[in-house]
Amino acid sequence: MARYPRRLFLSGLLAVVVVAVVGAPAWAQGSACRPAQLVGLASNVDLVVRYGSGEVSPVRLAGLQPWPDGWPLAEQLPGRVAAVVRGTSLCLAADAVDRAADGTPLRQAWLSDGRGALAVLLVQQGLAQVAPDAETVAPTTAAALRAAESEARAARRGIWAVLTWLVPYTTPSGLTVAVDARLIPALDLLAQLEIGRPLVDALGQGNVTVFLMAEPADVWAHYDSTARVIGIDLSLAGADPRTLAALLSHEATHALDDQGGWLRQQERQVGEVGACYLDEYRASVTELQVWLQLYGMYGKVPAVHPYEQQENLELARYLRAPERYAARVLRAYAHECAR
Repeated sequence: MARYPRRLFLSGLLAVVVVAVVGAPAWAQGSACRPAQLVGLASNVDLVVRYGSGEVSPVRLAGLQPWPDGWPLAEQLPGRVAAVVRGTSLCLAADAVDRAADGTPLRQAWLSDGRGALAVLLVQQGLAQVAPDAETVAPTTAAALRAAESEARAARRGIWAVLTWLVPYTTPSGLTVAVDARLIPALDLLAQLEIGRPLVDALGQGNVTVFLMAEPADVWAHYDSTARVIGIDLSLAGADPRTLAALLSHEATHALDDQGGWLRQQERQVGEVGACYLDEYRASVTELQVWLQLYGMYGKVPAVHPYEQQENLELARYLRAPERYAARVLRAYAHECAR
């Protein structure tokens, strides 16, 4: 399944948190600070605050980097950050660098209930990652941030349950891309097939990161065209590499069509909805061809996972009447392509 365009889950104010404004306290380590309310989040480290003057402003926590939209946990992190702040207020102060490259104010934020720097708490809980330039932009907390990140990484908390699985993977053409280590046997297998080699290469060409992640109900995998991410549902961790190779071939077909301009060409010819159906048809047929090559005409026996059962059934339908399979894809993706 492809996602065009990326879902806009983090484009606005995601969580409104009502907190009290307090005077400039000593807990801001003696630095001049501005009391503020948290009124929303645009990402896990991008806050929207209201100062006592009534001014509403975006603020990025100094020393942290935003978790990419479209990656695993991206939809959950802002709500978890809001929960950390709920019931207290913030005191904001500039550190060594006033603004990020995009103009967003960079600020240290201390919590009024005495728990200390918000950035350190978030990193410690695995809700944020330390920026590479933390020592430059946030020298006040850089050492504490690095220590907190080491602790979270060792415990695989939050984002580290994702990042610790990512390893460099070399595609057949020699390009390198980050993939979940648990998917390497499937990628290696797919790369051995004539139909699969260009698909695996497409991951490197498009810098498409491949994750095992929690997918919504009834979704086994997806390709995000903006985030350049392929997600495979966590329930398939440990599945037969042949099963994973077939599922990866579907999503990698989306990535290949996206990068090569095929999808944009089809959109000009048949419109966005028509191009979506064609894209899903191409990806579905590729998936079935890989399934057929790896498992034979009767599919996987026994089929253990619901996806394997589904794919066996789809292969039988396709082999019985290939000329009618396009109509089946149209029905299956009517909701996805028409929205």
